[in-house]
Amino acid sequence: PAYSSLFDGTNENGIESIFEVQFTTGVGEGEAFSGTYKNPQPWIVPTIEFVSTFEKNDGTEITTETANDILLNEMDPRYYTTVLMTGQEWLGEVWTGSGINYGSDPYTKFALRKYVRNQQGFFADGDRNFMVIRYADILLMFAEAKIKLGEIDADMFDAVDLVRKRVDMPVWDREDTDIYSLFEKIQKERLRELGMEGLRYQDLIRWGVYSEIAMRVPSAKYNDIFDYKRYVWPVPQIECDNNRSEEGLQNPMWR
Repeated sequence: PAYSSLFDGTNENGIESIFEVQFTTGVGEGEAFSGTYKNPQPWIVPTIEFVSTFEKNDGTEITTETANDILLNEMDPRYYTTVLMTGQEWLGEVWTGSGINYGSDPYTKFALRKYVRNQQGFFADGDRNFMVIRYADILLMFAEAKIKLGEIDADMFDAVDLVRKRVDMPVWDREDTDIYSLFEKIQKERLRELGMEGLRYQDLIRWGVYSEIAMRVPSAKYNDIFDYKRYVWPVPQIECDNNRSEEGLQNPMWR
């Protein structure tokens, strides 16, 4: 199925979905995350850093300087499902991008498109299911684990190839076996494939870079002081209480 059909309601509970939350309209079991107001979703603003992680459809990269000059039909197909840019069509009209800011965030040329309903001013009681786990996530987690273990083999490349081929993007160069280079590539691939699906926070925590990335967000409400103990889980207190003879049972950051 087309990548876009995973999020527009036409392919719910499909073969790529492993677990998704079900919503039904008209019976008090609807959702609001796909709702719209006068604009697609002016309270969620894709940053220029996020947009610039997408590649052109020939696999070449763009930058934060060139992201505002994206042309129609030249990008990774996942870009058009995820991001709406000023000048592109939404609901049969050219979207002007007016009013896309929230709080102290600066205006951008981009809005969220993934999961957003193709209906203006319909905020609540939607019937769009939300995928919690899907096959592409599993494939990319597998590839990431292989890279971290230093197992740069055909299985790792095959997993990433499946994700990229399904949207007609060029596969990775198998001559590139550098672990650091591949880890950077898998980080970007997860953002392109899974961006705006609620997985980014846990990715950044797992990679140990949340504090660095969060400080780039142009809004004071996200630039809080990050407590590094959040990178690890504490041992449940009940286990500590039941094992008092074990010195140092609790994670040192949580003592």
